[in-house]
Amino acid sequence: MDSSAINKLIRAEIWPLLRQQGFTKFEARTAFQYAGPFVNVVNFQSFNEHLASGVGCTTYSLALNLGVFVSGGRSPLIKRDRQGRLLPREYECDFRRAIEKRSSIDGFSRPDVFYIDPDGNTVGPCFREIAHLLTTEAPQWFACHNDLSRLIEAMTPQTDAEGGPFPEVRFAGRGSYAWNGVLARLLLLRHETAANEETARDVVRVVGFMASAAQGFGCGWDGPFDEDRHALWIRNLWDRLGGFAPTPQHPATPIMGGAPLPSPTWAPACASETVVAVPNKPDCRRDLWPHLRAMGFHEFTDRLAHRVAGDRVDVVEVRPTDRAVQRARGLPSGSFAVGVGIFWSQLRREGLYRKNRDGEPRPLVRECAISNWLAPAKPRWERGRACFHALETSAGEIVTGVEDWLSAFHAAEVILSLLEWPEWELFWHFPLLRLAGSRGTAHHFAIQAAVAAEMGQAAEVWRLLESARRAVETNTPEHVRGQFRSWIEEVSARLH
Repeated sequence: MDSSAINKLIRAEIWPLLRQQGFTKFEARTAFQYAGPFVNVVNFQSFNEHLASGVGCTTYSLALNLGVFVSGGRSPLIKRDRQGRLLPREYECDFRRAIEKRSSIDGFSRPDVFYIDPDGNTVGPCFREIAHLLTTEAPQWFACHNDLSRLIEAMTPQTDAEGGPFPEVRFAGRGSYAWNGVLARLLLLRHETAANEETARDVVRVVGFMASAAQGFGCGWDGPFDEDRHALWIRNLWDRLGGFAPTPQHPATPIMGGAPLPSPTWAPACASETVVAVPNKPDCRRDLWPHLRAMGFHEFTDRLAHRVAGDRVDVVEVRPTDRAVQRARGLPSGSFAVGVGIFWSQLRREGLYRKNRDGEPRPLVRECAISNWLAPAKPRWERGRACFHALETSAGEIVTGVEDWLSAFHAAEVILSLLEWPEWELFWHFPLLRLAGSRGTAHHFAIQAAVAAEMGQAAEVWRLLESARRAVETNTPEHVRGQFRSWIEEVSARLH
């Protein structure tokens, strides 16, 4: 018995059953059914030697997985066949389920593994069980997860307390960025079926949740080399609203490198340029730091520049692309990203920020309370919208972007006003703006408190710190709640 024998059995005994149910595309271990905007997937998972050893089964044993992929949004990243049909892998699906045996028909205790013994004695019982499950349980599961109204109703509550657990969304907890990404696509499908103001408002509301999560998740993603794809995704959702997309009510100062959502930076189509690769990493000391020194920056490393004014530290960071990023995104050597941020020493958490030799905060951009990766006025690469090339020729644009951004965020009252804007509107103006915490978290309230302290608004500082304390109890995971309580009290003592 080996894997090739199992593949033959799948092809001979299982694919005909699925063909009768409407599946039309078949690979060695994966079958696809196209049901309107949904792609249903059946996959037989195999085991490599390492995994089989850990599980205690043979390499030709099976796991049976189901998936449903919702078209739109991430579709450009999904493999297609020659006819243009989507071919999502089961692990790329938005809804997933591992089918389990009803009993230990193969003598193997794990219900999610169909054990095939070396002599093939369990092949018959396992394949009869698989056939039964694929003709009874699987069609019911697919029917439920192809029901647009049911899915929207089940996913609309943003917390488990309101809606209960819904574990079959891909890698997502209720209310998370990924969760709302799936929900936004479902709501768009409903909107495109019967477009009206109400269905559009539902989409905008959920896109706002996505924007808030994106803005507060910067430390979790690999800076500009990952975050730009989220701006592209939300831009795609926005474009699909067409004339129903709302117009921002708050004006924002144009910032060189700020790249608002409607700008060419986030246009769906972007032809990558062919440039002469620069073998050396950007020389900041020669090409950039002299310009920043004229702006009052006074501490420099090869990649970082800092300007200290009271409790505020302004940061500029140049991050070269490494070889892995270059290969994955088709970027040339010599490409790099530039980030700018603001760090308030009153908000510091020990061990979570960079220091200089004197023990003073000199953070990286991702450690700042507010930060932004700049984008060139004209994007040069399809998968590197926020990347620059050749510092000696792009330094002028970068310096202007740094100066514009720090000027726009210099006044405390401007920052406080921005943090009160609707989430989608703030993202619309500043897609790569990142905060230390998303809306409603203790971090978000703490940032507002630090800004209010700069303005001398003692009563507002007290109110925001009380909101931060409540957020610790309601929006913070229990296992770190004690750490956040202590941190908020330290912040309170520093601000008072």
